[in-house]
Amino acid sequence: MKNQKKRFSSLFAVSAVLSCFFLFGCCSLFNKTDVADVPYIAEGRMEIDENSGDYEIAGLNLFFMNKSEKNVSEFTVVFYLFDVDGEPISGGKSNIVLTVKESVSSMESLRCCVSLDKYFSIVPETAYAVDYFYVSRIVYENGDVWTDPFGMNAF
Repeated sequence: MKNQKKRFSSLFAVSAVLSCFFLFGCCSLFNKTDVADVPYIAEGRMEIDENSGDYEIAGLNLFFMNKSEKNVSEFTVVFYLFDVDGEPISGGKSNIVLTVKESVSSMESLRCCVSLDKYFSIVPETAYAVDYFYVSRIVYENGDVWTDPFGMNAF
């Protein structure tokens, strides 16, 4: 009986510690930044236009606004491509990471089209849906770097 009580109290102590970790520890690992503190606004949409001078197969129409007080020298966007049925694309890579080396002044925006050609092995019939689009890294002209590697602040 004494061993059962010790085993029960040990088990209770372990479960209490684990419960505290899951309740408080995980929250602190994934704290979201207030939307006002996220230094960008961005959007991306895939396009297919055979008359485009920016790509041969497909491109990403990209909008990026620098909300910070510092000038941006480059930024990295992350997104996934899905077909009309919500399935990851076939004939190419679904998860795409692009670094855009363009200067964007404080409180200014950039609109451009970035080639996605290297991510395709076939020419798609229709444009794919862009989902879970976020900026994972911003490098500023003064050398500062802002990161959000998992897109936790994007939504």
